[in-house]
Amino acid sequence: MASGSFSGYICGTAERPGYKLVTSWTSEKNIAGNYSTVTCTHKLECGSGGWGLQIGSRSNKCKVGDDEKSFSSSGINTGGGTTHDLGTTVHKIPHDSQGRKTVTATSTFNMQASISGVWRESITATGTMVLDDIPRASSMTAPNGTLGTAIKFSVSQADTSFYHVITYSCGNVKDSVAVSKTQNTAPPWTPPLSLASQSPGLSKVSVIFTITTYSGDTPIGTSTATAEYIIPANSVKPGISLSVSDVTNYKTTYGNYVQGKSKFKVTVTGTPSYSSPIKTYSTTINGGAPYTEKSFETDLIKDAGTYNIVSTITDERSNSNTATTTVTVLEYHEPIVEFSVTRCDENWLDNVEGKYVRIDWFATVSNLGGKNKLSVDIKYNKTGSSDYI
Repeated sequence: MASGSFSGYICGTAERPGYKLVTSWTSEKNIAGNYSTVTCTHKLECGSGGWGLQIGSRSNKCKVGDDEKSFSSSGINTGGGTTHDLGTTVHKIPHDSQGRKTVTATSTFNMQASISGVWRESITATGTMVLDDIPRASSMTAPNGTLGTAIKFSVSQADTSFYHVITYSCGNVKDSVAVSKTQNTAPPWTPPLSLASQSPGLSKVSVIFTITTYSGDTPIGTSTATAEYIIPANSVKPGISLSVSDVTNYKTTYGNYVQGKSKFKVTVTGTPSYSSPIKTYSTTINGGAPYTEKSFETDLIKDAGTYNIVSTITDERSNSNTATTTVTVLEYHEPIVEFSVTRCDENWLDNVEGKYVRIDWFATVSNLGGKNKLSVDIKYNKTGSSDYI
C-alpha cells in the first residue's frame, strides 16, 4: 500500500503557519482492473497564537490526476491551536500498460473568511503521488531449437497468482502452445515439422510467441518473444519416385528391353516436402552423363546387359533424395539365314547329272528369353515363273 501527504498554508510562515491544509492519502491497487483506489483525508490545522476561525460549512474539492471529487466540511469555531477534519475523497486512478502511475494531486479548502482584515478565499495543497506498481503481463523467453525437437519456455510471472496462455504465429499459421490457462513457468512444447512449409526456400523458420496473462479469468496484458527453429534436413527430404518404360513396347512383348530395338523412357517424380519446390533433377544411366529433365527418352539401346539408373532431386532448401532402379536389356541380333542348293541323286549325294536338288540351310535368331521363335519357309519356282511352290 502506497501512502503519503502534502500540504499548503496561508498566513504565518512555513515553519509556523497560521492555517495549514493537510491531505493524507493511501492507495489500494486493483490487479485485474489495473487501477488504484486512492483515499484522501483532508484536515485543517489552525495555528496557536491567535489564529482563530469562525466559519460555516464549506464546499471543497480534491483533484487526483484527472479525477476531481467534491467534499463538504462542517462549520469551524476555534480560537486556534486546533485540527479539524474537513472530509474524505476517494479516487479511481488508472495505471499505464506497464502498471505504473505517478499523478499530481491538488486539494482546495474554500475558507472564505476575513483574516486580520484581509479576505482569504481558499487554501490550496499540491503534491505528487507515486502509486505502487501493479503487476501486469508475465514475460517469457523462448529458446531457439529444431523443428520436431522438444523445448521448454521460461516464464517470469509478474505475480505468482497469475495464469497465462501462450500462442504462436509462423507465417500463415496461428496456434496455441497449450489451450488451457496454466501457472507452469517452464511449459514444454515441440515445434511441429509442419511449420517448415512456412519457409519453402530457407533452412529455418521464425516463430513469434505471445503470452497473455490472466488474473483469474480477466486478461491483464500480453508480451511477446521470438525464436528460430532449424528445419532438419533428414526429416524433410523431398519425396521421389522413378519409373522406366519402353517407348517401343518391346518390353511388353518380350518381358525385357531388347538391344538395338528398345528405348528407355525415364520419368522422375519429385514431391515437395513442406512446400519447398524441387530445384534440380539429375539422372544417370550406368554412370554416364546426367540428364537434367524430369522426363526424357534415350536413343536405341546399343548394348545388352544390366543398366543401373540413378535419379537425384534437390529442393530449394538444398535437401536431396535419390531413387535407383536396375533394368535388363536382352541381347539381340538380326536373324541369320544361310543356305545352298546342290544337284544330287536320290540318295542326296552330289551328282551333277542327278535328277534331284538338295537344299542345305542354317538359320538362327536371338532367343530373347525363349520368346523369339524361329520359323523357316522354303519355296521355289521354275525359271521364268513368278509363282513359288
